[in-house]
Order: sequence, then C-alpha cells, then structure tokens
Amino acid sequence: MTKLSELTIGDVRKLVNGRTVSVSTRDRSLIGIHMKDSIMVANPNDGTDGQIILLEPKTRQKIVLDSDALIESIHGNENTIEIRFNNSMGILDVEITGEIPYLIHPVAEEFDYKEPVHEDFVPREEFINRTGIFVTPEHYEYLYDMEFKKANVSADEFVNNYVEKYSNCIEEVPLNGTFKYEIMDEDLGGMCLYEDIYPNIWEIINSLAMSYSMERQSKWEFVEKYKSALKDNLKTLNNLKEELINRK
Repeated sequence: MTKLSELTIGDVRKLVNGRTVSVSTRDRSLIGIHMKDSIMVANPNDGTDGQIILLEPKTRQKIVLDSDALIESIHGNENTIEIRFNNSMGILDVEITGEIPYLIHPVAEEFDYKEPVHEDFVPREEFINRTGIFVTPEHYEYLYDMEFKKANVSADEFVNNYVEKYSNCIEEVPLNGTFKYEIMDEDLGGMCLYEDIYPNIWEIINSLAMSYSMERQSKWEFVEKYKSALKDNLKTLNNLKEELINRK
C-alpha cells in the first residue's frame, strides 16, 4: 500500500481535479457521511483557511468542510485521501475513482440540434467534463482545427493534458451564492436539452451557448440562401438583358 503523506488543501485540489470520489466516514465517527460517485472541490482560498466541498450530482447533496472549523489534518496519495476531523470526531475516507464527472450531462437523444462529431477527437461535452473547462461550440471547433491538429497528438493526450500543456489562458471564476431563474424561461431551463428538468449552472450556460450557436447557424444559412437567390436573379437578369440586346 502506498504511504499516505500529509496534504494541504492545495494538494487535494491537484489530486481530485476532474475526478470523481466515493466518501464514507469510519465506524465510531461522530459525523456520518456516505456519498458515492461524488465530485470533490477543494479551494484553499475559500473560508478562513480553505474549504473542501462534496457534491453528489444524483441526489444534489452538498457538504461543506471548512478547514479551520472542522479539519484537523489531511493525509493521502493519488488513490486515497484521509480527512481527520477536529476533537476526535472521526475520519473521512475518500477513494479517488478517476471516473469522469458529469459537469454537463448528455443532451437528450430526441433534441434535434446535433453538433459536429469528429472521429479523431472527443465530443464537446466530453471535452468539458474531462478538462473542467467550458468551451462554446464555436471555440470547440477552433480548438479542434487550430490547436488539436497543430499539436499532432492523440485525442486522449490532448484532453488529459490540455490544462497544463495546450491551453492558452484559463480564467477561474469562484461560484458563490445561489443562482435563481424562472423554470419557464426556456433558454435558461435547458431548452429541453436534458432529461433533468433542473439543469445545473454548467448546463444552463451550455444551453445559452447552444442557443446562440443555433441562432448564428440559422442566420448564416439565411444569408447563404439570400446570396444564392441574388446570384440566381442576377443570372436571370443578365440572360434577359442579353436576349433584349440580341433582338435589336
């Protein structure tokens, strides 16, 4: 068994970034936590001395562990993290499963708008889920055409190491508070993109990005049809003009 080393919340952040975890408290612990296939978010800048947040997407359960108020020490390695609580309240065992967290769930099959699929690359939703970086449909195409092809590596190599090796400038925006919206507002409510009637904030942003992309695509198609019609009309007018000249 690999030895557990003492960790900071910054270390935890690096270990769990983009990976799911299963957590449970040991027997005789005064705190009871059992969460499977959860997402762990570690931020050394939140709270008094950093925070660890546990999210379970299926049940929407959320637990906030404040370092200063609750955590005595953290030990772990690339597979396991052990969080020891203050005042002998117990130990939380965290198993890093390495599975892809669903920041954005798959779009419902019956939704008629389909994004381009590249056989040598991953779909946009998978790119977002694996890297933790949100990209719009337009920027995804840019990454594929300009960055991925230029890198000349496999899709897994590019996606797995995107943040460290291939990204340009990533901005992190802390999410605080509660985002409120009208469920009847279709653009924010997911446009029937997802089976869950209550999309998360990633899916809300994605629905807006897709709405803009569809509108842009529709305008482009309209402009192309308009240009084609003008071209046909001009050709007809030139033919009529040539006939009139020939009759003289």
